[in-house]
Amino acid sequence: MNIRLLIPMRSLTNGKRRLEGVLSDECRQRLNESFLDHTLRVATRVFSAKDCIVISPAQEVLARAQGFGVQTLLETSPPSLNGALTQGAAWAQAEGAEAVIALSCDLPWVQATDLEALAEALKPASVVVAPDQRGMGTNAMAMMLPQGIAYHYGSNSCAKHAAAATAAGLTFQLLKRPGLERDIDTPEDFKAYHLASADAVG
Repeated sequence: MNIRLLIPMRSLTNGKRRLEGVLSDECRQRLNESFLDHTLRVATRVFSAKDCIVISPAQEVLARAQGFGVQTLLETSPPSLNGALTQGAAWAQAEGAEAVIALSCDLPWVQATDLEALAEALKPASVVVAPDQRGMGTNAMAMMLPQGIAYHYGSNSCAKHAAAATAAGLTFQLLKRPGLERDIDTPEDFKAYHLASADAVG
């Protein structure tokens, strides 16, 4: 199956603004850089570089991604995660993709086996969602083309994606994996990540 991996990222310098209370601007940028680097290292273990697409309105993100040899796509729609992924999925379909996987870029524990599980889950299902640890957000989503659904990232997106798949008559699967559940959105998330990282080093 021809699968393309979509990796959206807003900015290295302005991303993760909810962490401003616990990190300086310089530290936030380094964190964003480390997240992007980790995501691309994992992604290119599972997919060829030409099948990994980083989508961003920021040239700094695209330039860093190009260092990994992956495809890059300048976001042209009004800035939004749903718009970026819609643009990426349309581009992938035009390039012959049979399916796309959308992967958040703030999953420091994601591993190659998580991406392999997403791809494998597409064999029986048409839409697969990997929720966050709260069970409300969507940290990764795989879907078949061209009969996929619209992206509904935002508040309670997991339930919205499930409802959209059901309404379209598509087979839906929820995929729960620790590497895909633990994202870094809030200061509490970062503190847990920092403590876990320190324990791993110690």
